[in-house]
Amino acid sequence: MAVTSDPAVDWSPVWSPDGKHLYFVSDRGGPMNIWRVAIDEATGRPLGVPEPVTVGGSAARSQISLSADGRRLAYAEQRSRHAIQKIAFDPDREVTVGPPTPVMQGSLSANQLDVSPDGEWLVYSTLGGQEDIWVIRTDGSGRRQLTDDVARDRGPAWSPDGRRIAFFSNRGGDSQIWLVNEDGSGLRQLTHAPFTLFDARWSPDGKRLVAMASAKDGSYIIDLSQSEKDPPLTKLPSVGETGTTLYAWSWSRDGKMLAGEGGSADGSTVSVYVLFLESGVFREVAKPAVSPIWLSDNRRIIYSWGWELHLADHETLKTHEILSLAPDKVGVFVVSRDDRWIYFVRSSSESDLWLLTLR
Repeated sequence: MAVTSDPAVDWSPVWSPDGKHLYFVSDRGGPMNIWRVAIDEATGRPLGVPEPVTVGGSAARSQISLSADGRRLAYAEQRSRHAIQKIAFDPDREVTVGPPTPVMQGSLSANQLDVSPDGEWLVYSTLGGQEDIWVIRTDGSGRRQLTDDVARDRGPAWSPDGRRIAFFSNRGGDSQIWLVNEDGSGLRQLTHAPFTLFDARWSPDGKRLVAMASAKDGSYIIDLSQSEKDPPLTKLPSVGETGTTLYAWSWSRDGKMLAGEGGSADGSTVSVYVLFLESGVFREVAKPAVSPIWLSDNRRIIYSWGWELHLADHETLKTHEILSLAPDKVGVFVVSRDDRWIYFVRSSSESDLWLLTLR
């Protein structure tokens, strides 16, 4: 039986010791706070509407624990920041140059991002609360909102001609790929698959996209050259003998290879693989590694792991670190078309434990 049924994000439910209330974390009032709802323990039926236990603040509450007498409640309060930064990169020396500098910071957290073909703009999705698509100049000016509604819009990717942005959204029900023009006009649903699709990436010629379906279903090529109203989908093969699903993440500039992530050959961690599209052959390039992005020479790849960015040569399999943000984390990142700038989400967090007396 559903206790809540609305657009809010509800999670981490905990029963009160007397079984009369269900405590949970929700963003139904704005920021993540602790709520409770009275429950008929015999039937599981709600006896009223949810009421707030904690109110206000900019931090998310989570990990609820109630004392045996039900009079005290312990919880963790987490503050996270997800700012967009940039750093210069020298592709000849394979090193970053100078310190990172901010593009966007403040209360509006960024999640995923991409850079326009001319290197002048970034498109990004916001994290938490209302999730929308925004654009901002790479110097931090000109921020502009492209979507503004309750739908969860994520994973924007700029088309090679700079005119359209692909993203995934639940605005039509299950997550599918949508398109919007760079000025916010022309919003329309691209795919109508019988399964969820997310994280679409354009091929260099703009005629195809690759998108992820699920860990079970793998990645699919969306062929726009045949139709843009209901484009056909072609499933990518699994990774060699491991049978691991490839999470395709980036096209090589010549359109002949895809770089993605999947379980390592020995099953111990996550690896970056290169898929040669014509032959269907995979090559394991680096591990542990995620989120690979091709450089323009069709040979080198930048990937992330935890606090760091690394560069790998998919032919020699040599790798080395190019950036560390420890103790902060490198989130999603992109590389400008000329290989001279790396834009990334810098994630930092801090946590506190609180003890609340209930009345």
